[in-house]
Amino acid sequence: MKEQLIILDGGMGTDLQHSGLKPGENPAVYGMTHATEIRDIHMKYIKKGTNCIYTNTFGASGNKLKGSGYSVDEVVQRNVETAVEAVRLMREQGRECMVALDVGPLGELLEPLGTLPFEAAYRAYAEIVEAGEKAGADLVVFETFTDLYEMKAAVLAAKEHSNLPIWSTMSFEANGLPGNFGSRHGADLGGSGGCGAGHQLFAGTEGNPSHCGVYDGVDELTDDYQAQRGSAGSANRGIRHHRG
Repeated sequence: MKEQLIILDGGMGTDLQHSGLKPGENPAVYGMTHATEIRDIHMKYIKKGTNCIYTNTFGASGNKLKGSGYSVDEVVQRNVETAVEAVRLMREQGRECMVALDVGPLGELLEPLGTLPFEAAYRAYAEIVEAGEKAGADLVVFETFTDLYEMKAAVLAAKEHSNLPIWSTMSFEANGLPGNFGSRHGADLGGSGGCGAGHQLFAGTEGNPSHCGVYDGVDELTDDYQAQRGSAGSANRGIRHHRG
């Protein structure tokens, strides 16, 4: 990956809404009964030139699956296998693509600001990563985190419970981004074994947020990976890329 330009996919959430996802419904759970729709979305992006797709597992943590009737292992395995199937079918048409296990925040604040112990967060991420690697993911990406401490738990879990390459991105409101955060993110996660780091700045008109990758001293983030994500309106669109 070090010398390869990587073009990632776009607004999975928006595509899922168009395919029938109801407001408030967990997309990862939706993927358990709508695997064909998820596969077709992945294939659409690969046909357009994507060479790394994100699995439909952003909300596949145990906390977010409570009451769904499914386990973390079941949800992660099914959604990763759906992405792997899409890649296999497109490979028959001469297109190659990697599968990134997409992992979002747990939805709980870690101590001391919240009640979730660091060790519990670590175990939750280890469970997700182990299931994703077993199902065939090529790498893991932790995205839209807002707590560096939680990101550290995630990266440590991935490093110690898998052999997957690790990407990480964090998101902040425009008025909440420390000026030295970029270098701290890269340095802290580099020490935790993260192979890539980036951050996203959420900015836009009131009621219509946009997501755009913003870098203040981008070269200080990491020598390995720099992520950039653009979007229009509330849809996550744009190109996220790797620079060797």
